[in-house]
Amino acid sequence: MTAASLPVLVQREGTWSYDGRVLLDEIAAMHALYLGVGGKSRFSPSDISTARGRFLIARTARGEAVGCGAFRRLDFGVAELVCIYSRMPNAGIGRAVLTGLESNAAKAGYHSLMVEMPRPNLSEQRFFWRMGFEPAFPTAANLKPDQGLFMRKKVSEVR
Repeated sequence: MTAASLPVLVQREGTWSYDGRVLLDEIAAMHALYLGVGGKSRFSPSDISTARGRFLIARTARGEAVGCGAFRRLDFGVAELVCIYSRMPNAGIGRAVLTGLESNAAKAGYHSLMVEMPRPNLSEQRFFWRMGFEPAFPTAANLKPDQGLFMRKKVSEVR
């Protein structure tokens, strides 16, 4: 089996679970390492643990947690992606997590997903372009257009 064909199950889990806490700590460490900021400051676990927020964990067939993703309510019909993380780059985990988040957002009543890249990097931009996101302007008062790159995707048509 190649890394590109790694099958994973993506499902909603609690941020309070052991694997949830470990994955969120890893995200914070990656942000601190590459961006010089703590990843936990962008959102709180309570933002993504609501009826209109989601935290999903990707697991291998053996149950190993290999990635996660989350969104929170940004506006009535818009959810903000606050994280997508994979322990194994280029294994299709990020794509699987994003597909799960899109499906969950549509089921929660959102029509769009918005993502902000405070310090855009090319690999992150390419990932979202490939996944169907387009450049956008922020829709909420707490997001300022000069802070970074914003991308958006409609999710009501996700199948």
